[in-house]
Amino acid sequence: MPAPSLFPQQLVAFLEAVWSARTEAAVALMAVERAAEALDAEIAAIVCEDRVVAVVGYPEGAVPARELVLIAEDGAHHEVTVPGAGVCRVDAVLLDYPLGGTFILARAGPGGGLRHDEASLLRGMARVTSMAMRTQRLLDDERAAREESERQVAENARLPRPSGARPAASRSCSSHASYRDDETRVPAAERNEAPVRRQE
Repeated sequence: MPAPSLFPQQLVAFLEAVWSARTEAAVALMAVERAAEALDAEIAAIVCEDRVVAVVGYPEGAVPARELVLIAEDGAHHEVTVPGAGVCRVDAVLLDYPLGGTFILARAGPGGGLRHDEASLLRGMARVTSMAMRTQRLLDDERAAREESERQVAENARLPRPSGARPAASRSCSSHASYRDDETRVPAAERNEAPVRRQE
């Protein structure tokens, strides 16, 4: 178990790692990995409503998604059996984001539950995770909108142009030049010029 004196440094290291992730999904995975490492946990997971967003500690293909969802919904202390680790005590913290999300941690051993100071560290990690996931969701949405806009521009550029059509800018310049040319053709009578007398 980590020493309480190291908790501030661990929270700072957790914050730096989580904020280095570049997508919302990467934030969630980084958070469960670092939380499990910092708190000596066999299992760490983020569950949102009826799905597991990110999880570490289970063999591939053996994640008990339904059991984790039920634990998140109940909110009480539970025990889960983890292959290779045995019975583990579960602690859960609600997340501000995503809506309905829960951060779950499970640790093996008779005293597997988190101490008070460890539970405080987990709550701090949960707050950092919520902020980072919310921020990355906004950035993910902005990135997707920009990519869609660029795709539409590229598709429009590939569309065939009607024959004989000229770009709008060219037509505008041509019309403007014609207008200027007409404007300079002022009849002599309107230019107040005196008629030239012929010498007899």
